[in-house]
Amino acid sequence: MLKRRTKKQLCRMLAMAVATTSIFATSPVTEAKTVEVVTEASQVNAENQIIIHAKGTGLCIYAWGGSASTKEFPGDPMTEDKTMGSGWCYATVPADCTGFIISQSSGAKLTDDVKGMKAGEYWFVDGKFHESNPEGPTPEPTPTPVPTPAPLAINNVMPADGTALKAGEAQAITVDATSTINDKVVYYKYEVKTGGKIIGDHYYSKNSTYSFTPEDGKDYTVTVYVQAHDEANTTVKKEYKYTGSKDGQVVTPGVPTTPGASNGATTPAPSATAPNVSEEPSATVSTPTVSSGTPSPNVTTPVQEGSTPAIVKPGESNIPSETPKISSDIPQPSTTPNIGPIGGGDIDEKELYVEGSVDKSGTIDAGTEITLKAQAGGGDHGNYKYKFFYKKSGGKKTAITSKYTSKNTCTWTPKVNGTYTLYVTAKDGGNISISAKIGTIKVKGLTATLKANKKSPQKKNKKIKLTVTPKNASGTVKYRFIIKLNGKTQKDTKYQRSSKYTWKPKKKGTYKITVKIKDKNTTITKNMTFKIK
Repeated sequence: MLKRRTKKQLCRMLAMAVATTSIFATSPVTEAKTVEVVTEASQVNAENQIIIHAKGTGLCIYAWGGSASTKEFPGDPMTEDKTMGSGWCYATVPADCTGFIISQSSGAKLTDDVKGMKAGEYWFVDGKFHESNPEGPTPEPTPTPVPTPAPLAINNVMPADGTALKAGEAQAITVDATSTINDKVVYYKYEVKTGGKIIGDHYYSKNSTYSFTPEDGKDYTVTVYVQAHDEANTTVKKEYKYTGSKDGQVVTPGVPTTPGASNGATTPAPSATAPNVSEEPSATVSTPTVSSGTPSPNVTTPVQEGSTPAIVKPGESNIPSETPKISSDIPQPSTTPNIGPIGGGDIDEKELYVEGSVDKSGTIDAGTEITLKAQAGGGDHGNYKYKFFYKKSGGKKTAITSKYTSKNTCTWTPKVNGTYTLYVTAKDGGNISISAKIGTIKVKGLTATLKANKKSPQKKNKKIKLTVTPKNASGTVKYRFIIKLNGKTQKDTKYQRSSKYTWKPKKKGTYKITVKIKDKNTTITKNMTFKIK
């Protein structure tokens, strides 16, 4: 070999044997950016090649014999390898070469003649070859998790779960909940069950206190719902168990435990059970009507027949000597109107709300028609109008119906693969609007991968096979390969049935490859970049 390469021999003599090399990290050269398909292609090593990753910069590789085409020593510069991190480079040589040498660009050799190495991938670090990266991947520091408070939470409920409540008397359930969503307003809903039946409920309102009257010996489940004032009507619920007992405790409205929270009500909500009938008043005592402001004329209090009526003069008390018992089960009017984004009960007492549904759930095939329904209530009722929307995961909200209409149903046929959240917005006669989430579906539609049989970069005039693999296609699939260099189209196949195209680039540069794939429902696009040197 030395006799055939006199000039190379002189270079080696000047290089003085193997030199110790100090390796310094430099900023890696930016390579052509690629999409997922290029990453897939890079995982497949070309056959009959030796791929060498070397730790260092400004390195060269010189190969001879076989199909090697390296220039004179010290050979071709190795390419900066950004994927390995700073201070790495790589090169490939044919596996049928007689041998190769890694050196610095100055000619100082880092290896002797390397011979007999088989096709494969190797890492050259500190003067030695390895079959795997001896440094391994750089571990990323594990951040210390910071607890994130729930955006909507039930912090506390009084009385505590499992409490025995005084039977026959109205008991107050007080909820402490907080929200960081939207305007931070919280709505409350209550549902009381015993024996598997709902015996009391109270629809969404700002009232954080609710009352019901337990019976002796019965078990009760109170489900508390809290809802944020946002477009999706974010909701959290919890169940609490109670028992009615004649020896139980009487619970009055509690004080929230969260600083700044308010129970939102001054009067308990209506009782969940029918009011008990009060005993008849005592024959000697009745409840007088007490007026406020200016004292009224003398008021008489009825007494037992034959007795002298009691005279109450202005300024004197007219309260009877014995106060009659009044049933605590008689419903008291709430000072807080029953309002909220979702309805039920008497809608005349509510603000505008809207509910909805969709006739399909789970995963459906692209091209499947679905039906959306909605129903508004409350507000200035009698003149509701609706508009339906969808929002694809990662996308923006898009209207399904172009304008508001009195029709509360619509049909829609999704054609693109993805997860969709469905919404409806309702308006009342006063032009007040409110939105609600009505369902989520997953659509199984056309997807595809694009792959090249060679890794970027390649030399010009090399044949590169591009292959598209479709998935979840409907009907006949067609493909259009478009290849551009510096914004100018080099090749456009138009639509064809073949999912493969063999490309032979004739110019150097970074090419943009676009493939359009279409079936009977939709058209999708896949892109990749490829560097030709």
